[in-house]
Amino acid sequence: HRKQRRHADRVPEVVAEYTARELRTGSRLDREALDVLALGEIEPEERKAQPGEIRAAAEGRDYDVWKLTRLLHLRDRLLPDVVIAPFGGGSNFAGLSFPFLRLNLTEGKDIKCLAVEPTSCPKLTRGVFRYDFGDAIGMTPLLPMYTLGHNFVPAKIHAGGLRYHGAGALVSQLLHDDLIKAEAVDQIESFEAGVMFARAEGIIPAPEANHGIASAIREAKQAKEAGEKKVILFNLCGHGHFDMSAYEAYFSGKLHRHELSQEDVEDAISKIDTPEIPANAL
Repeated sequence: HRKQRRHADRVPEVVAEYTARELRTGSRLDREALDVLALGEIEPEERKAQPGEIRAAAEGRDYDVWKLTRLLHLRDRLLPDVVIAPFGGGSNFAGLSFPFLRLNLTEGKDIKCLAVEPTSCPKLTRGVFRYDFGDAIGMTPLLPMYTLGHNFVPAKIHAGGLRYHGAGALVSQLLHDDLIKAEAVDQIESFEAGVMFARAEGIIPAPEANHGIASAIREAKQAKEAGEKKVILFNLCGHGHFDMSAYEAYFSGKLHRHELSQEDVEDAISKIDTPEIPANAL
């Protein structure tokens, strides 16, 4: 799935050569956001979490987001106050946050679900909510989404998986209804966070994952300044073993802070040629 998402926008060039054509795009479609939720049985509430189960579920030996959520719920003191995930099209964020969002909606919990995107591609924080295509050339159905326009070409930052022009429909609607939050991080802050994490934990995160780490550090600092104790859960969604050139560029001073200007945002939005969402449909 990760490889599929990474190359989704190149697929049409390949499938167009065949008579039977099919486009399988990635995280912007609802089925992908739901697919990343594990389909395992939810643990019964009355059962107690056994030693090692939470760690096993979290570290991937028995990875199951729904199971992890239930185990944390069984030990309420471990429920996070904030859930953070990097955001490209939405599947990463949905996979981690949706189980906790369910607790907000059905059990009155107040868990902050925070999607983190790059300042170079700020569809959630500065885009518009309207119909758009999930791919660059318009092969998908029109989807209600936060978007910068399917013709938008993002800057060449070192976070390829986060450079989608639009957000998945499910996540977009949740943001529009103020049930989740979003913020943007520039690539220098994200790499600073990734290096700090690597030196502290001995794990080299992928550039995409660095965005989530940066927001987790922001939340931790805010809690410290406010004198509050918070449990912060973030998704370390990938290692950076194949991204060493990006770290090399960071350490050699070749990376720069980049934020899409308001002029660029307005120009991108002005080129959107898809229908707006009717007010009575929102």
